[in-house]
Amino acid sequence: VGVLPNLFLAPVAGVLVDRWSRRTIMIASDGAVALATLALAVDFALDAVQVWHVYLALFVRAAVGTFQFPAAQASTSLMVPPEQLARVAGLNQMLQGGMIIIAPPIGALLLGVLPTTGVLAVDVLTALLAVGILTVIYVTVSTLLWANWANWYVWIVLFVTLSYGVVGFYDDYLKVTNSGTAGV
Repeated sequence: VGVLPNLFLAPVAGVLVDRWSRRTIMIASDGAVALATLALAVDFALDAVQVWHVYLALFVRAAVGTFQFPAAQASTSLMVPPEQLARVAGLNQMLQGGMIIIAPPIGALLLGVLPTTGVLAVDVLTALLAVGILTVIYVTVSTLLWANWANWYVWIVLFVTLSYGVVGFYDDYLKVTNSGTAGV
């Protein structure tokens, strides 16, 4: 079930990714994964899960993954200077291989520590985190790139974005360097 969408959608996924907004595809893909996983978590929590629910969630994840992977790959090539493309492609391949190796033991560990709904909740939260990051980057970058710098709200957006970045960096710095503190 996880391979069928890839089998049928892969031939057209690349073409559609090139025609559509890559950012929108990645946000929609992560959102669909979050919704499918959340529905499955609710089924497990209500003890109403059936095998076809799991298959449906797997099918949705595979279908949207068929679009997300080419969108992410194409976006990477737009962000990286041409002379660094081979290096970044190698790093991406290394990360993909690393995730394939490390995900099953982490999943097994989580299943040993958390109930099934907790493991699914972790998956939902990570997908929502990806959607949030892509959305914030989209709103902030588009506002700053195409903004009329004479308007005061552009300066507020810039100030707030930089302030949160500085505070977040400082908070992480405190947590790393002072293990006894909770941060800011």
